[in-house]
Amino acid sequence: MYAPRTSGHRLWLKLTATVVGLVTLAAAWFFLAPPAIGGQTSWVVTDGISMRPKIHAGDLALVRPESSYRVGDIVAYHSRTLHVVVLHRIIAVTRAGYFFRGDNNAWPDPGPVTQAQTVGKLWVLAPGVGGELNSVRSPMTMAILAGLAVVLLTGGAGVQHVRRGRRRRPQPKWAPRAATTTRSWVGGSYGGALAVAVVALAACICVAALAWTAPTRRTVPATVSYRQSGRFAYSASTATGAVYDTGRATTGQPIFSRLAGPVQVQFAYALGSHAAAAVGGTASLAALVSSPSGWTRTIPLQSPTQFTGDHVTLTGTVHLRRLQRLLERVATATQVADESFSLAIVPDVHAHGLIAGHAFAAHDAPQLPFTLTTLELSPVLPAAAPGKAAPPAASAGLFHPTSTSTLSSTASEPVDLGRAGLRVRVADARRIGVAGIAAALIAVIVALRLLLRSREADEPTRIRARYGESIVTVVHSSLGRHTDLVQVKSIEELARIAERYTSMIIHEQTVLGHAYLVADGPTLYAYLLNTEGSDRPLRDRLTSAHTPPSGSGSATSRGVTRTIPA
Repeated sequence: MYAPRTSGHRLWLKLTATVVGLVTLAAAWFFLAPPAIGGQTSWVVTDGISMRPKIHAGDLALVRPESSYRVGDIVAYHSRTLHVVVLHRIIAVTRAGYFFRGDNNAWPDPGPVTQAQTVGKLWVLAPGVGGELNSVRSPMTMAILAGLAVVLLTGGAGVQHVRRGRRRRPQPKWAPRAATTTRSWVGGSYGGALAVAVVALAACICVAALAWTAPTRRTVPATVSYRQSGRFAYSASTATGAVYDTGRATTGQPIFSRLAGPVQVQFAYALGSHAAAAVGGTASLAALVSSPSGWTRTIPLQSPTQFTGDHVTLTGTVHLRRLQRLLERVATATQVADESFSLAIVPDVHAHGLIAGHAFAAHDAPQLPFTLTTLELSPVLPAAAPGKAAPPAASAGLFHPTSTSTLSSTASEPVDLGRAGLRVRVADARRIGVAGIAAALIAVIVALRLLLRSREADEPTRIRARYGESIVTVVHSSLGRHTDLVQVKSIEELARIAERYTSMIIHEQTVLGHAYLVADGPTLYAYLLNTEGSDRPLRDRLTSAHTPPSGSGSATSRGVTRTIPA
């Protein structure tokens, strides 16, 4: 008679329960795990009355991040003023960010709030349970609970079966390693491999779910810099001689009105940015004359002109003699003698357009200063130490003014999963998850096939694997002559009897089947296996073989078969 086996449908039920449990755990992790341990759901316990009547103090709010939010959304954000997480409703969305206000407040929150400050949009509201769950919000507690859930879902059944196996499988002192060769579906090598493959499959499903539900890129705040630069130049035709040997006064030189004609001035403007587009604006050029007493006069050199592109050149003419006659009239009218005057060439550029997709407006109005007398026009160069010339860099800054500005913008960057030290790009996690699922499925199928094949092995093989160190195989045995034959229902019962009497199990194989025998004085305990599925032929053979010769005269019952129920 064969020992009881675990049926195939029970194995499938256990395997299905384990897979369903792991998938359930992965789903719970995805929807409920906080960001501190790799999830995307933040838990917010509300406080105060600012969101009544919808939200009250002590409510538990689950929020999840989104790429953007709209007016009317209830969103949690990090307040830079209060230094806490605030859960309020969006009342306006501008380019600068989001503006919030509590439903029960008459005033808006300090703003704006940038996308980087947001935590997530209200997903689930559990009234009144926030206080009880404050302790569960810590990442350590969540990790402990998740670990316990893994043990309960993946290890609980295994522990139960191992314990049952230990009750069914005696471990006698004379066979200490017998149980280690048992191929149970949990404790055996194939069962262990299957459990590992199932856990790996669940982990890969979790990774794939996280990766395929998360965006591969996200928008983050950024700053874009742009540079405005200019180049001043002036020149005038002069008489060739000791002062001007080339017949021309150029940038950086003083211009003497008795030797030079009208002065041609020029300003070349350029806007530089790697992300600039659709730039244009207006530009003009003027000469500003002033005196220490406060008198000023603006002389237009080029009227406001529209330009398209990131550069424009402005030109004009300064007539020194006319200008000096003006200064003489001013001095006569004011009765201020020997008053010095200043002249500055002033461009006025207003540029606008797009940088990195964001509108911008820029203004640039540098000045090139001169001192102006009745005799000369001279640039005001940077002061130098006594006996030394001014550094070229300082003069270059005067004739080539530059300024750099920044514009608040946004940028797109790849999204990572995990924390510092264990981070992977979402795009890579998607590929890893899909490849891992495929590999884990193959491993599950292979381990399951090996496990089922091992379960289908014949019973003598399993008995040898389990009790091999306690079994002695013989060709022929005379055990049982003048004895009673007691047949047990399972090999486990026979193993317990052998352990009790500290005896070996005798294995005899014939054409009829297998006989496992333990002798105790006049009694022979036997577990019988017949290859044809019935143990009667083998029992009859043992009974007849053990019947004493006729005429022995013994009054003891001989050749009697008894059965001990399993």
